[in-house]
Amino acid sequence: TVKVPKEAKAGVYTGELTVEADGLKPVKVAVKLDVQDWTLPDPQNYRTWLDLIQSPDSLAVEYKVPLWSPRHWELIGRSFHYISDTGSRTLYVPLICRTNFGNEQSMVRWIDKGDGKYEQDYTVFEKYLDTAIENMGKPKLVVFLVWDVCMSKKSLTRSLWGGEQGRDTKEGREELLGKGPRVTSLDPATGKTGMIFLPRYEDPASKAIWQPVWGEIRKRMAARGLEQTMMLG
Repeated sequence: TVKVPKEAKAGVYTGELTVEADGLKPVKVAVKLDVQDWTLPDPQNYRTWLDLIQSPDSLAVEYKVPLWSPRHWELIGRSFHYISDTGSRTLYVPLICRTNFGNEQSMVRWIDKGDGKYEQDYTVFEKYLDTAIENMGKPKLVVFLVWDVCMSKKSLTRSLWGGEQGRDTKEGREELLGKGPRVTSLDPATGKTGMIFLPRYEDPASKAIWQPVWGEIRKRMAARGLEQTMMLG
């Protein structure tokens, strides 16, 4: 892949590329680049809206690195860098676990204080925002994932397939019937994470739990000039 500077003059450019790999002798390859007398607009001025989803879990699986480790954050930054060139400026932030986006964890962690009370840890959430801004550019939409089909009372009648796959999906949803959203728990003393169920959204107790969380999220979004980009997903 070649990035041509906007100020480059049109014409044929030649050069030599050296390809190296461990245990192999370097190979030199002649390269010719024909630059046309036409300049692409900036990605943010493309006519087509492109929406790409950055998936932290996919990176962790592909490169065999622990979630939220230093190497993992490097890979997340790199994927945002690649997304930037497409013009996409959408960010997806899972606030519940195991959604259809394939995320194992929620980006806000819940610390159980007992008696149905919780505190939250926003470390991953804020670092994800800052990594996106630094490498992709300022998002135009930040979508907070708070709902998935498994939380629907009609989940056993929706999006089911035939055969073994459909049976496995149905059995998995049956285990979740009547349960509320799943979020990532955090033990601050050990750093160990787990998964807990919160009250269902229609339960009055849910509002008391979530309202201060949304207040904190809104405050952190506003500090980055992103409050007006917030949407529910």
